[in-house]
Amino acid sequence: MEMDTYVETGKNSEGYDTKVNRKETEKKQSPLKELAFQFGSGTTAHGFANIVGAKSTLGKLIWLFLCALCWGVFLWQAAILIVKYYEYSVSYDIAVSFTELRFPAVTVCNINPIRQSMVGDIGEEYRDDLGFLEFDTENETESEDSFDWKNVDPKVESDYWDEIADDFFEDYDTNYEQDVNLTTIINRLPADVRFKIGHQKTDLIQECTFNGYKCSPNNFTKILNPKYGNCFSFNTGANDTQIHTSTRPGPGHGLLLTLFIEEKEYLEGFTESSGAVVLVHDHDIVAFPEEQGIEVPPGYATSIGVRLKQVSRLGGKYTTCTTGSTAELLYEGYAYSVEACLRLCYQKYLILECGCYDPTLPNDDDELPVCTQLQGGISCENTVNRKYENDELGCIDECPQSCLDKSYEGSVSMSLWPSEVYDSKLFNRLSKQSKRINEQIETIEDSRRNLLRLKIYFSELNFESISEKAELTEVALLSNLGGLIGLYIGVSVLSVFEFIEFIIDIFRIMLKKVKTAGRVDNTKMTS
Repeated sequence: MEMDTYVETGKNSEGYDTKVNRKETEKKQSPLKELAFQFGSGTTAHGFANIVGAKSTLGKLIWLFLCALCWGVFLWQAAILIVKYYEYSVSYDIAVSFTELRFPAVTVCNINPIRQSMVGDIGEEYRDDLGFLEFDTENETESEDSFDWKNVDPKVESDYWDEIADDFFEDYDTNYEQDVNLTTIINRLPADVRFKIGHQKTDLIQECTFNGYKCSPNNFTKILNPKYGNCFSFNTGANDTQIHTSTRPGPGHGLLLTLFIEEKEYLEGFTESSGAVVLVHDHDIVAFPEEQGIEVPPGYATSIGVRLKQVSRLGGKYTTCTTGSTAELLYEGYAYSVEACLRLCYQKYLILECGCYDPTLPNDDDELPVCTQLQGGISCENTVNRKYENDELGCIDECPQSCLDKSYEGSVSMSLWPSEVYDSKLFNRLSKQSKRINEQIETIEDSRRNLLRLKIYFSELNFESISEKAELTEVALLSNLGGLIGLYIGVSVLSVFEFIEFIIDIFRIMLKKVKTAGRVDNTKMTS
């Protein structure tokens, strides 16, 4: 026997609950209203059951407003999360680790690029371009008498700066032009000649110890630098040599060098300062001491305490960086670096626009001519150089940062060296192994003009690691969206399927109505 079922619909005028027969209600309500009623009263999503079950119109409106408000706040904050995700912003993790570290590579150069006594070996074809140098083919040269500034009658023209006021930033400085000219010409020489006329490592490196053990010039790799000529690198791992490590910090556990700069061999009227250039760098990259090196003077013991800093970048859609695997490398056998990439970019545009190449940079095309030396004014090379300096060539965009950077931050301290009570002992020790020491050093003043002490070591064995991480990953995005959904609208994954089913039922009912209306129209037409 079929029994009638009743549902509560509200209260009558006397305040009593009223009930109506469900079958009668179903007959009175449209299918869409009935579907909405069933969905609202049965869904697991919060708020809808309260709207349907509210026993007054005011109650329904209040619950409808609250549901709309919560849905609005949810959609607003969800949109913020999604926009933030697609910004691909990053945050940084900074960690300090303590471990055994590989000792960095160290490159040292004499500030003077070629020896005065070897200038005669440059060749007649270049001498007209180097008229500002004093050529001497003898093995040794003696410095001229010191210039007596006290006897100079100063004749300063007071209007000098006024006369050239309009020429600022128009022409290159004369000293700068001479420097560029000499560098260009030296780099046009064959490599064997450049090695010959530069300072030799057996002369420059007089003493060497690492971690308390003796080392020698044979532990240094000779490289040609476009500005300083012969430079010498320690601990690069070249030719499959061992890379040394450090297990303790401090000067006694690093690299200790005594360098002899041969001041009497400096180019007369050209080399402005005396000393050496030192660069502490990673083992895999090309050393550019002319850009990143530290000048250390003679007559001092210079201590450089370094600390490793490592930066890891995400790359891809988060940051612009490269591993170097797909980058065109200018220097074979070395890892990617921004400095090397920028030089490759400059050389590429110089060849493209001028049809010549910069001899200070590698070039594979032997048929290309060398670009003319810098003369000031407007020329093709000068134009490309100005475009490069103003970043009009786009080289910065072509050369992103490396995804893994290692750098060595250092602190420098100096003390007078050698002391008067130590000079005689130092001379006795060095004179036994170097003929040039005997010839060029006689007094402590000579020692302080020609010798320097260099100490490079880890000040601390802990290193700083800075790593990029995605500020909002896919997992974090879904987690945050889930939290917002639970907080504001109380919807679960199953609730989503309920909404899908509800939408499907709406379309099913509407389709059924369309078909029914079609049949009615056909019946009317036939009748």
